[in-house]
Amino acid sequence: MERTLDPPRPTCSDLHALVGLAIAIAVDAAVLEGLGYEVIEAGEGSVPQAQEPERPPLQRRARRGDASETPPRRASVSVVAAVRGGVWIGVLPGLAGGGGAQLELGWRRWVDLRAGLFGGYGGVRALDADTELRPSLVGGRIDVCAALARPRVRPRLCFGPAAGALQSGAKTPGVQAAVAPYVALMVAPELRVWATKRFALDLAFDLVVPVVRPVLAERDPSKQDMVGESLPVPPVGAMVSLGIAFTIR
Repeated sequence: MERTLDPPRPTCSDLHALVGLAIAIAVDAAVLEGLGYEVIEAGEGSVPQAQEPERPPLQRRARRGDASETPPRRASVSVVAAVRGGVWIGVLPGLAGGGGAQLELGWRRWVDLRAGLFGGYGGVRALDADTELRPSLVGGRIDVCAALARPRVRPRLCFGPAAGALQSGAKTPGVQAAVAPYVALMVAPELRVWATKRFALDLAFDLVVPVVRPVLAERDPSKQDMVGESLPVPPVGAMVSLGIAFTIR
């Protein structure tokens, strides 16, 4: 007895499941293509595996305390020129007037190194009834200054040596003018007030202590070893000056 098996007919629920599966496969393929993956149809070959995108190599962060990668800081140097004039008391015999010019190199705004020239001229001084002198002094100085940096006001203290030549300036006929060396130490409290970024007003008081004190004396032409009337340089003097300064660099 021969028996024949007929396949069962699909029901409505089976058809609905088949349609849903086809839609899901199509949506998955579209999503994969949107993400950049290549979709290979069945039979075209093996499916390659997805590869991770390449990442840039990691670099070690520089340490804050690594001095090799930090550029060295350069000391700020300023160049200032100044011109001053004022009254000299006791620097020359009697009262005198003088002035000078100087050039300064400033480092980090609180240390200055300066060099300058100065000169002064005294009034008429009577050595005796027949002899009159008009002493004058010309020299140079080098100072080191310690300053306090403020926005507009800069007080500082300067000290250093000075050297020059003192001339008697004899104006009496028959009396020859003499020139003597002059060496002194100077200490100067100063105040600089900046009016603008480049121009400033200077006020200074220099205390002068002569190391080599010349003596202006009258000698008898017939007796060179005999000293007559003399006019010594005071042991301590002062310069009160006012001036202007301007920044070059």
